[in-house]
Amino acid sequence: MSVLWKTLLATAVLSFATAAHAEKTIGINFDSTANFKESDGVNGKATKSGLTADQRKKILAIVQKEYDDALGPGVIKVKEGAGDVNITVTGSQAPGKLKGKEYGDAGKPGKTGVVHGGEFKKDGFKDDGLINGIAETAAHEAGHKLGIGEHNSDKPPSKMTRGDLLTKADREAGGRKFTDHDIKKLKKDLGIASAEQKEGQMKGDLGVFVGHTLVAANTPDDRYLDALAGFDGLVGMDFGYVTSGGDFVWEGDWEDQPYPGFLTFIYSAGANLAVSYLGQVYSLENGGAHFTLSDINPFNSRVYRRATITFDTAGGPATLNLDAGAFDSTGGFRVVPEPAAWMLMLMGFGLAGATLRRHRRAA
Repeated sequence: MSVLWKTLLATAVLSFATAAHAEKTIGINFDSTANFKESDGVNGKATKSGLTADQRKKILAIVQKEYDDALGPGVIKVKEGAGDVNITVTGSQAPGKLKGKEYGDAGKPGKTGVVHGGEFKKDGFKDDGLINGIAETAAHEAGHKLGIGEHNSDKPPSKMTRGDLLTKADREAGGRKFTDHDIKKLKKDLGIASAEQKEGQMKGDLGVFVGHTLVAANTPDDRYLDALAGFDGLVGMDFGYVTSGGDFVWEGDWEDQPYPGFLTFIYSAGANLAVSYLGQVYSLENGGAHFTLSDINPFNSRVYRRATITFDTAGGPATLNLDAGAFDSTGGFRVVPEPAAWMLMLMGFGLAGATLRRHRRAA
């Protein structure tokens, strides 16, 4: 079978999962005064949203409709209060240095995502525009919690379009939809208990540093590392990663496209990237793959903007090319501290490129 050039359709947040089939609920809390921690580790304290009962009802209805349109009625239930996935709508602005610069945040794994309602009010959102803006960001952050991260420049903008590519008018208008790939990802992940990345629990070797975007056209929803991703493999190969529990989680597959798609990373962690083919999983950690790093980031000399991961499958090599240079950012790829010798080489000698190979282990 010939090897075709294919493009990875996945632009999802790397996500972790455990098996369990159950109805999912999205809980939106409008009255929280609890502490929260954002995805970059910044601590914040929620304040009551100040939204009226009618505004809350409309926000819940919008988020419910967006998930119903994507998955069918009732597959995901949206309610006020707590749920399997939690979103806090706070009346205050973003905490710390991001005050005035961020509408939402995915939050830490297993914890609440946040919509900074105070940022919308500060920027002049009101009436239906305020309702639509908050509802869109709530649905967006819940999408991250459910394992998707479709940040790109879709025209018209999609539900998971990069927040800094959205204008105020885009947010006020509402009506952005999940893409076909978002829906495919949601359907695959809804059979698992948690679709989020568990920071620090990855078994993998490719280090990811999210960093921050240097030039943002508009206010973003959250912080992330975008990488253009091209996948060269056989028909039937699925790309994803392996969790700390040893489960393969699908992130994308092959598809003929004339250009690469985006793969989005929300958390800084090590990624145990993998390919599944004919029932066999080939990953960095099990010795079925290796990666090469190149192009030191001029905005952060400790990370690289390009990573090439080669999977040594029974059908021949498959290659995933990641390029984090499409947007100026301090983020990029690195070798995680294991083995320590590679980290010392990277930090001590500033190599123009680096390769880490895991030899295939005997069964």
